[in-house]
Amino acid sequence: MNRLRNNKDIIIRPADKGGATVILNTSDYTTEAMLQLSRDEEYYENAEKDLTSEHVQLINQCINNMIDNGDLEKDTGQLLKSTDSRTPIFYMLPKIHKPNNPGRPVVSSVNSHAENLSAYVDEFVRPFAKKLPSHIRDT
Repeated sequence: MNRLRNNKDIIIRPADKGGATVILNTSDYTTEAMLQLSRDEEYYENAEKDLTSEHVQLINQCINNMIDNGDLEKDTGQLLKSTDSRTPIFYMLPKIHKPNNPGRPVVSSVNSHAENLSAYVDEFVRPFAKKLPSHIRDT
C-alpha cells in the first residue's frame, strides 16, 4: 500500500459512484483537471497568487465591524473568525460509469477561511430549505 501511495505516476481516488477505488495515470488526471478548469470560466478563474490570506483579513474585518456596530455578539464573532485556515483544495472523482471517465470536480473547503461562516449560515438557512417542495440533504 505504501509503495502505491508513494508512486507519483499514479493517483488513487474513490469513484464518483459505486464505491470503487480507481487508480489513474497522473498525466491523464492532470490533463482532465486542466481541461475542466480552463473550460468552465463561469466557476473557475485563474488567480496570479493565493488569495486566502487576503480573504481571511476581509472576513475578519467584516466580523469586527459587525461586533463594533452591535450587529453581532463578540463571542459569536470570535467563533466565526478565520484562524489557521488553508486554501481550499480542488480534486476530481473519476466517473467510471461514463465514457472516457471524466472527473467530477470537488473543492474541499475543510479548514478553509469560509468554513465557520458557512456552518453558521447553514444553521439559519436549513429550516427554510426543509420547507421547500424539494431540497437535497447531505447524506
